[in-house]
Amino acid sequence: MIAFYTPECDELKEGEIITLNAEESWHGAKVLRIKNDESIIVLNGKGWIGEGRIQTVHDKQTAVILDKVLYHHPATNSLSIAVSVLKTNERMEWMLEKLTELGVAKISFIECKRTERNKLNLERMQKIAIAALKQCKRSWLPVIEGVMSYEKYMQQEFVGEKYIAFCDAKEYIKFNAQKSATILIGPEGDFNESEIVLAKAQGFKPILISKQILRTETAAMAIAAVWDLGN
Repeated sequence: MIAFYTPECDELKEGEIITLNAEESWHGAKVLRIKNDESIIVLNGKGWIGEGRIQTVHDKQTAVILDKVLYHHPATNSLSIAVSVLKTNERMEWMLEKLTELGVAKISFIECKRTERNKLNLERMQKIAIAALKQCKRSWLPVIEGVMSYEKYMQQEFVGEKYIAFCDAKEYIKFNAQKSATILIGPEGDFNESEIVLAKAQGFKPILISKQILRTETAAMAIAAVWDLGN
């Protein structure tokens, strides 16, 4: 079934009639050519997923009646990834899409000393994540943070295990699947020494992701895949 995103609904209720927003209504009516009584899925990115039927097709306010709803509680062992801004939009969008598919709870973009750019179209990134959410029918949309300096990012409070991945680390990553984790992934030139020292001082454990040298987006996806398989 086709999935539609309805962030305006904080909660979904069985038997309720909801209205898709203008963007989703137009896409359904004009692009997907949905029909009355067609079965669809609706999700709000806040844990709720519903199965319903199109009651009225309209390019601005399509009505849907919900036949069945299910709520997925947020994971108690969530994964947060802080990753250096990449050189190209294409690579960043691909990475974000895959991290959303794999269920990463929070994605932060950081500017390190060797980061080659510090621009990010946050609105575009949100749309990429929403499209991936609908495609994979995920119940939770990741929190996406715009670009901040590495030093500012490190000033916040972190929950659970803390790791920093870099090429000269000695130990391969071993997750505790019962705990949340935050992982730092640097630019393709890697973190510099001062950044590694700062992370260690904040309690981040050095980890090695692969025997190979990985691109930033590959490292992030590898981490997310290992985490997803362990849960």
